[in-house]
Amino acid sequence: VTTTPTTTVPPAGQGVTVIGDSIMVDAAPYVQQMLPGAVIDAQVGQQLYQVLAEVTQLKNNGDIGDELILELGTNGYFSATQLQTLLRDLGPMKRVVLVNTRETRPWEQEVNQIIATVAQHWPHTTMVNWYAVSANYPQYFEPDGAHLDPQGAQFYPSLLRHAPGSPAP
Repeated sequence: VTTTPTTTVPPAGQGVTVIGDSIMVDAAPYVQQMLPGAVIDAQVGQQLYQVLAEVTQLKNNGDIGDELILELGTNGYFSATQLQTLLRDLGPMKRVVLVNTRETRPWEQEVNQIIATVAQHWPHTTMVNWYAVSANYPQYFEPDGAHLDPQGAQFYPSLLRHAPGSPAP
């Protein structure tokens, strides 16, 4: 009897870390379906400075993979230096996807510009322009215009799947 060794295919999301705020909380079940095995750290109200303070703990817990999807900016401003520090502190990545924000607050455009600039200059990084794409889908939002309704939460991960440089589905 000859036996052939079998190879187990790892889950699509193995090695993928997803960090976000309430927008990602809304979409998390569908992101997990698309990327089973991904580690999702999404919290209502989460801001970049809070994630910076938790990097060591995330690393110690083994929650940082070699691919990153980062969706922050709904809840407040951050600087290019803060974003670059976070990316550096997380460690080398094969791929990074930065998702910009749609939030009718004073910091929206400045944060989106920072994300675009960092995405252009950070290695292996691309940006998903949620701000531009979501303008065509007002029906995907709660009345506040920022948070996703159930239909929007299902749509959101499709942008991450098809983004250049995004984790493979």
